[in-house]
Parts: sequence; structure tokens; C-alpha cells
Amino acid sequence: MATETAPSMNQPASDRVEPFIPENETFGTLGIADLQHHLTLLQWFKELVHEDKAEDSKFLLLAEQRYEAWTEVLGRLAHEPTKLPLPPIDVVYMWHAHMLSPFKYYEDVHYLGQYPQEAHKISLPFRKLHDTYNNHREADPSDQAEWVRLTGLPYKLDPTIHEHYMLRCPWCTHSNPVAWSGILEERTKRRSKFKTECGQCHIPLSRDTIGGYRFWSDVHRHLTEGPEYYLRSTLISRVAGIPDQTIASKNHTIIFDGLTGTQALDRRQDWRKCQWKVIDASLNEVRRRTIRRRRWRAVTPKFLENLTAVYREMMAPFSLDLCLAVLRQRSFTDTMCHIPWNNPESLGVAIKRYKCFMSLMCNFPKSAKVPTIDIDLVWHTHQLHPALYYDFCFRHTRRFIDHDDTIGKSRLEALFRDTALCWSRQYRQPYTIDALNDQYLSKTR
Repeated sequence: MATETAPSMNQPASDRVEPFIPENETFGTLGIADLQHHLTLLQWFKELVHEDKAEDSKFLLLAEQRYEAWTEVLGRLAHEPTKLPLPPIDVVYMWHAHMLSPFKYYEDVHYLGQYPQEAHKISLPFRKLHDTYNNHREADPSDQAEWVRLTGLPYKLDPTIHEHYMLRCPWCTHSNPVAWSGILEERTKRRSKFKTECGQCHIPLSRDTIGGYRFWSDVHRHLTEGPEYYLRSTLISRVAGIPDQTIASKNHTIIFDGLTGTQALDRRQDWRKCQWKVIDASLNEVRRRTIRRRRWRAVTPKFLENLTAVYREMMAPFSLDLCLAVLRQRSFTDTMCHIPWNNPESLGVAIKRYKCFMSLMCNFPKSAKVPTIDIDLVWHTHQLHPALYYDFCFRHTRRFIDHDDTIGKSRLEALFRDTALCWSRQYRQPYTIDALNDQYLSKTR
């Protein structure tokens, strides 16, 4: 498995910002071949989509579970990447979507075993996936055998043999068979009527209680295993855009002041205290107490909101719903698969335009920029080399540039117009073939 060289996860390579000169930037090993291999992968992803929505959802939910098994393997073997097998395509589907949320992937990787920095250096194995696709989608037998040995799961995912969804109870680890209709309702509907309980310990299992269990588990780990185990969505400063252990430590110290690891463990073991109405009440009391002590101003704005958002009603141990993340990427995948990218020169032009786009990001860091479709392809490909992307961001901006695919359509359109104007002014050429500078650059602007 390929790895990249990068600075420490918590310390950039240098305190000096390097001026970004587009023609001099190579983005490490990123090149036309990577884009070609990425396009092959997107075509493979398109072939995975099932026309029946229920069957498609089953596939994604099972893939998410299998990806969880893959992250456990990464946590154990990231320091020996040559021992990692090529994961199955359904697992790559989830891994790909996870990497395209750089902030959340970075912080989730922080929880992977003893080797988080090494895990973050592992890139998506484009070349091997490309070769596998061209080999009738058949992975090397040694990779298949090693996957089975490491995970105990079959290499090929066949949803038809899964009569039920197996919901693991976090309290007693018992696997509970759940009807597909129930789990699909629980994962897709805002107000689900789904109810079930563990067949062994009889604790109610739902998005609410499982998310609460994960929250108290991470609080317990932070309080007992060391302060470097920060809760999710707290390590990267949303203000400065950098991993900041000093600020994270200060926030944790204030919010969890007086709470012991034993108390956090007791709350985790009591499912009633894992309900979010109970957790919210507890955190509101923390807020009131902190305000009375005049310490609230020292807490980063929206710290609690950002913290709880990645645990609330999240059943999988990640900071985002990966099934939804995959679905959000499908329109991009469809678009890419309908564009004839046969000419390598067009991909070379896309890389040059991406360099100019990132130059705008570096020179105008306070305003979000929206890429055109060719630039977005290169941007996505860059992010799938996490260490290279991380290193680039810090060398040129001293910020970790996130990629947000949840922005609403109206705001996205407004940001796109602003990007087109900025591009036109900077480079004296249209941003797209539609010459948006003529449409949006008026004499009064």
C-alpha cells in the first residue's frame, strides 16, 4: 500500500509560509496517471449503484460495516503498509468518501490504533485499483486471502446472503439480527419509529443510545488514557484552520473539569445516561457552571455544538455518515463518467487550472472558492493522497483546507460566481467556457 511523506499530524513542516508559485508546484507525485486511475475508479463506483433504492441502501450499510473492519486493520498495520492488502471495492467506496472530508478523516484517523500518523500517510491505491478493474474486477488472490485472514470477512460483498442487518450492541458486543426495513428506517428517516433491544443485555439500541455510548467512550478515553486523545471535531481549530492541541486541551480542561474517568465510565454503562436528552441536560449544566465561574469566554465558540454534532445519532464510529457521504458524491461521479477524458492533454490542463485555483485559495484564504468540474477532479484526487494534501496546505497557507460537499445550492451558486470573478480578475481569462466573467463582471463591480 502506497504511503506519502508528510509532517507530523500535529506540527506542520515549517513555520514559514512558502509563496505558492503554480508553475513550480508538483503536488508531490500527483500526475496525469493518478487522474486517469481515479476516473477508472469512478467508473467502477458507478457500476456498483443498484437501481432498487432499498437494495442500494443495503449494499451501502454493509459496506460501511466492512469499512469499519478495514480501519481496524489500518490501526494495526499502518506502520507496515506493505503488509496491507488491497481492500474490496465496497470498502474502497467508503474510504474514498471518508477521505473527501479532510477535516473529519484527519480526526477519525487520530483514533486508529497506535499509528495514526502512519495511517494518515496511506493513500488510496489508485494504480492497483486501476489494474484490478482492467483484470475483470478480480483482485490478486493473495490480496483476497490476506483480507479474509485479517478481517474474517469474505472479500466479495454479496448483499443477497444477508437476510438481516447485524447490529452490534456496544455494551455487551452481542450481534443482533435486525430486519432490513427497520434499520433502513432508522438510518434514513429523521423521526424513526424503529425500536429494538439487545437480545442478550436487553438494552435499547438506536441512533440515540449508540451515539451517546460513543460519546461517553471517547470522554472516558480522554480522561484515562491521556489528554492527547481528544474528542472528535475538537482537534482542528475551526477559527485558525489548523490542528491545535493547546486550544483543544484548554477546551477539554474547562468542559470536563471535575469529571473523572470512573464517572464517565459509569455514564457509558448506564444506557439511560447515553440518551441525548440526558447528555444535553448535562452539558447545559456544564455551560451554566462555566458561565458562573466566568470561564465560558475561554471556550472556543461553538465548541460544544461542533463536538456533539459528530456523536449525536451516529451509529458508526466515524465523524460523518459515510453512506450519506457516498450518496452526495454520486452526482459528481455521474458527471465525470459522462465526460470523455480520452485526451491526456485535457487532464494536464486540468492540473494547471487546479494549480491556479489553489493559488486563489492561498492568496484569498478568507473566502471559500468553488471549483469547476475539471478542477474538482484534480482536487478530489489530491485529497485522496492525505499526507500530500496536508503538507501542501500547510506549506502554502498554514491552514488545513477543508472540502465541504454539504453546502446548499443557493450559497454554492453565489460562491461560484465570486470564484469566477476572482479568477477573471487574477488571470484575465474566463473561469469556464461559458465566460462567466462577462455574465457577472459588470462595470459597477
